[in-house]
Amino acid sequence: MVFIYSSLAVAENLRYRKWCEEKLSWDRSLDVNEGQNDKVNLSILYVEDELITRMTIHKILAARYTTIYLAQDGREGLDIFEQHNPDIIITDTRMPIMDGLKMSQAIRAVNPEIPIIFTTANEDSEFIQETRNLGITRNIIKPILLKDLLATVEEVASKILSRRTLPATE
Repeated sequence: MVFIYSSLAVAENLRYRKWCEEKLSWDRSLDVNEGQNDKVNLSILYVEDELITRMTIHKILAARYTTIYLAQDGREGLDIFEQHNPDIIITDTRMPIMDGLKMSQAIRAVNPEIPIIFTTANEDSEFIQETRNLGITRNIIKPILLKDLLATVEEVASKILSRRTLPATE
């Protein structure tokens, strides 16, 4: 049997294998760090329709940040945003009921400053430009490399925390 892979399929396969290796590494490090009380006091809304991805990323974020809200589609994400006003939003773009782009547009109408991080398989230049126009903080291409996601979240968290500690100006 002969398999023919396009260069895109090979790249996706390599990216997926790297993600799996990274996930195993992070899972091991989480077991060592569990129970420590050095979590960052921030709330994150994570919106993802794929259950395994949602639970895996939740475990990683929950080990580092105090409050993680989970939603399985944009409609549920928007409801949670309206109820809890999280500090950071991480969302998939393609989901049933309401996609991440529509959810983000609705959120931007209420809060134009909240950091929104997209996780997406869409690398189309028109889509990327649309996310820039919407003010999306960063697009992280799927499969998610955890180091990229965590570096982005830590960068955003650092900015939020530094704004919180600035003295109020009159």
